Amino acid sequence: MRIVLIGAGSALFTKGILGSLIKDHRFEDCSLVLMDINPEILSLMERYAQRLVRDNHSPLKIEATTSLGRALDGADFVVCTVAADDAQARKIEIDVPLSFGYHHSWGDTTGPSGVFRALRHIPIFLEIASEIRQRCPEAWLLNFTNPMAALCGAVSRESSIKTLGFCDGPPFFKNYIEKEILELPEGSLQIKMAGVDHLVWVLEMTKDGKDVYPEFRSRAGRVRKRFPVDVEILETYGYLPCPGDEHTSEFFPFFLKDLPTMRKYGLKDMDISWHRRRRGKNMEAIRREVESSEPLKPVPLLPEDEVLEIIQSIINDEQKEFIACLLNRNVISNLPDYAVVEAPVKLGAEVYRLPPVFIPPHLTGVLHSSIVKDELTVQAAVTGSKELVFQAVLMCPLINSIDQARDICSAMLEALKDYLPINFV
Repeated sequence: MRIVLIGAGSALFTKGILGSLIKDHRFEDCSLVLMDINPEILSLMERYAQRLVRDNHSPLKIEATTSLGRALDGADFVVCTVAADDAQARKIEIDVPLSFGYHHSWGDTTGPSGVFRALRHIPIFLEIASEIRQRCPEAWLLNFTNPMAALCGAVSRESSIKTLGFCDGPPFFKNYIEKEILELPEGSLQIKMAGVDHLVWVLEMTKDGKDVYPEFRSRAGRVRKRFPVDVEILETYGYLPCPGDEHTSEFFPFFLKDLPTMRKYGLKDMDISWHRRRRGKNMEAIRREVESSEPLKPVPLLPEDEVLEIIQSIINDEQKEFIACLLNRNVISNLPDYAVVEAPVKLGAEVYRLPPVFIPPHLTGVLHSSIVKDELTVQAAVTGSKELVFQAVLMCPLINSIDQARDICSAMLEALKDYLPINFV
């Protein structure tokens, strides 16, 4: 089996998937191809991977290349965790809307920042899809890059390859609810979740067929300090959203409208310098491990462990259930077919769809706005239409006037002109 990791310079993800592969004997005959356009970071991650393989006497085969085409030749699975020009462009994407009064607490999915992050990455993903179609047409593209819905939507509409997106939020929240709130034995809680990426509604909670949502609601106040926004939404709408305040708050017009309101809910404007420091610390930790004389130990992480379970379910037609990001086509019965939704499916030789999920109508309004925003963003990226970019930004929940939306668009197009692969007219 040949697994390609595009964006191998993502230190935590690459470290996690290496740890999972080395500890999982089902992948002993696997080749992992590390691909990144930054040769310096790629070299470091390759040295780390080779040390890890050697120190643990693993038969895992490691390759590394800066060539997308060479990496994809003969691939079975393509795992994508790309962040293009993130240090420079993301700061612009946060700072420019803020100068017009638009706040982002995370900024990688919705809001003007999410729109322009999508516009930077969609051409990259369409290039990857084109290369997959030519070099490994039967391969699966498993995407972990945000904004998930727009990127998966662009590939699904413009290419015939098999593609799905995955977020670590739903599995984290399932475990958190089960262990920390309901205090149930591991694996005993059944949860039904559905929505769009970074705004997934927890629709049902059962244990042994019994509805435990009332018990969860009675205990939810104990996590208000950690998730004040999500608890407020639960108490207002009757259902819990996930994957956490920094993401869910951005879909509503209530929580980020001004600094006093943000302080009330413990929210802050996204600090890109924090991301840079964290990334720098992660890379430095990898460098120290590579230079250490101590044997390296594999460190599996939850999201990367799930990658391997997804792959195993596909190759063995196990039809296990996962929460995936994909074109709707009646996965959720009361959302449009063109929507890219996040919902339960069974994975095997194909995507086996479960009975359609119905989301209570009062939860769908905020989803529709996000769906339309993503659809307009994909159309803008494919056509190069500046007017479609404006219409996408106009759908963002904190936009308070047409003039504000136009001003943000004009300023963002100018500030990001060196980072956008598209010439918008």
